[in-house]
Amino acid sequence: MVSGAQEGVAPFLQPIRFEDEDKRSGIQLAINSFSYYSREYPGHGTFLTQVSEKISMFLGLLGKVRVTRVGWRYINALPFTRENGSLPLSRFFKDNHVFGNALKDEFEDLSCHLSLPSNEKRLNVKLQSAQSTGEPGAEVLILDIDAFGLFSPSIIMDTPAVMAEVQSTHDLAYETFEALISDNYRAFLKGESDAK
Repeated sequence: MVSGAQEGVAPFLQPIRFEDEDKRSGIQLAINSFSYYSREYPGHGTFLTQVSEKISMFLGLLGKVRVTRVGWRYINALPFTRENGSLPLSRFFKDNHVFGNALKDEFEDLSCHLSLPSNEKRLNVKLQSAQSTGEPGAEVLILDIDAFGLFSPSIIMDTPAVMAEVQSTHDLAYETFEALISDNYRAFLKGESDAK
């Protein structure tokens, strides 16, 4: 039985989550997918080592596998305080190639999802305002960057090939992130500011 199973979806297609004891990271497995996640980003080098270890373990059991998608996803929730009732978007984001100069401080609410090609990869970028799940009454801006490669027909990959794709999609996600965020956002991530 799959915990939290979705009605009408075959159980073997629904991911099963295996988390470490402190629930900071884990693996999701289904018959057609594998993913590794971390709730606290330890930095690129450490995270990439962790990903490589998990993929090597997984592919060590299976050998080469048919792959249809490899990606890197980054999700961040940024707490904020409204300015004159509006979202302080220009405080955290700069004009960029994804949203252009559309992120204005006049918005009271925001939910935006863009899908675009980028060289031989795909890029989904979501930005939305939401209520914080950690602090009642607090609000956050959620930035979700999903960079990925699609392979149709599927291709056979081993660990080095998968890791090369992971690095390539990370690079796209990182370039997009750096193009989007302001120095204020960067200071918040470094712990130099409370963002509000």
